[in-house]
Formats: sequence, C-alpha cells, structure tokens
Amino acid sequence: MIRILLLILVMLTAAPCAGIPPEAMGGEYLRPAFEQGREDAKEDVMNGKLVYYIFGAPAPWDHLLAEMLRNEYSIMLRSGGCNPGSEHFQRAEGYNTISVPAIEEKYGSVLRELSKKAEEEWANRNSR
Repeated sequence: MIRILLLILVMLTAAPCAGIPPEAMGGEYLRPAFEQGREDAKEDVMNGKLVYYIFGAPAPWDHLLAEMLRNEYSIMLRSGGCNPGSEHFQRAEGYNTISVPAIEEKYGSVLRELSKKAEEEWANRNSR
C-alpha cells in the first residue's frame, strides 16, 4: 500500500514538470543557452570537474544519488529544472552532452548504476 501511495506521489509531483518542448515554442532562441552549457562543460571537464544534471521533479532518492556520486566519484549532481523551454534547462541539457560522455569514459555506466542503487536503497529504507 505504501509503495502504491509513493508511486502516486511521485507521479503527481512529476506532472507539473512535463513542460513544453522547445520546438513547440520556436526553440531556436534557446540555442545560445544550450551552446553555453556545452562550453561550460568543456571547461569544467578540462579542469577535472565533473557535474551531472538531472531533469524533472526531484525523485525522493536524489539526495542519496548525490551523496553516492560525490563521495565515491567526486561528481556533483545538479538540477536542470523541469521546463524544457527554459534557458536553465537548455543550458543544463547542453552541459550534459559533454559531461555525460566524459563521466562514462572515466567511470563507465556509473550514472545508471548509482541511480538504480540509490532508488533501491531508498525503497529498502522506506519499506519498513
């Protein structure tokens, strides 16, 4: 029963973050933000700074994921926001086009693995 309620809660909190795709809003005006994100990421990667942006409503286990990434790999987790039509979202999306391949080159599929691990750990802690 608790799992069903948690699932409903996650779905309800994610709904407002559906946003409007940039294409529907004439997304070309956001191109500079996307490109700036790429440039920021190139500089950060060259300086050994790894950051990963997540999008949408926060998952209840995001704090665990952030902790794991930071403590085990020195990767910072940040929010890219919910609205694909925003400059912040586009900048974060551009950033990830550079940072995710750099993270995967260095650590393999750590983002996927730790996301799953954080979700499982959160579920185990909250199923009692």
